[in-house]
Amino acid sequence: MAFVRNQGSLHHFEFALPSFAHLILPGHDVPLRADEPVVCSSKTGKSHVSQTSFLKYCQLAYLSRPAEERSIYRLMAKRKPQRILEIGLGLGVRTLRMFDVARRYCDSEQISYTGIDAFEARAASTPAFPMKAAYKMLRQQGVKVKLVPGETLAAMTMTANNLANTDFIVIDAAIRDADLEKAWKYFPRMMHEGSVILRQTPDGDGASSQLLTLADVHERVDEKPSVIVKAA
Repeated sequence: MAFVRNQGSLHHFEFALPSFAHLILPGHDVPLRADEPVVCSSKTGKSHVSQTSFLKYCQLAYLSRPAEERSIYRLMAKRKPQRILEIGLGLGVRTLRMFDVARRYCDSEQISYTGIDAFEARAASTPAFPMKAAYKMLRQQGVKVKLVPGETLAAMTMTANNLANTDFIVIDAAIRDADLEKAWKYFPRMMHEGSVILRQTPDGDGASSQLLTLADVHERVDEKPSVIVKAA
């Protein structure tokens, strides 16, 4: 995570600390004053005044519940994704938090999000999350949102070719291995060399996360990575 001092006349403050407080950030010998805006460098190298405070990020990455999702937010801070795919939305809480982390490194309108979920076709034992309500809630964040209803395989078949260069993919623990078995072959179409997948799996009362790269996905589908799409 990189930070630089304010170089211009910026009137947006990322967060306010008590007047007596000073904050020392990585790469700075001199502490930043509380009245200075913090500017994060994006993955393109351009300076960007964060829309999400450093304190908010810390709360999500180290204190939020459920604890097993904290690794998602920390990995996002390292990868700084702009193109995000989520398979299985739950009730959208994780999605909103991912938007918060992504907005530390780019503006809302630069974030492209695709969500795949059964929505109205969810099992009766699963909390309801109608597609219309999900879209309204997520679109209010100013992010480019596309929702694809249906089972994982069917949705991937329809959308994989349109999701090239996806940076960050999250697969919810509610998605069964059987649902993914025939869908794995579509993931390489969406990924580039720097793309990652976080596959959550049930683990007792919670979930654990497995990190997969493009090479890992090729191995799963027994393909050689002879053709790799480079990030835009």
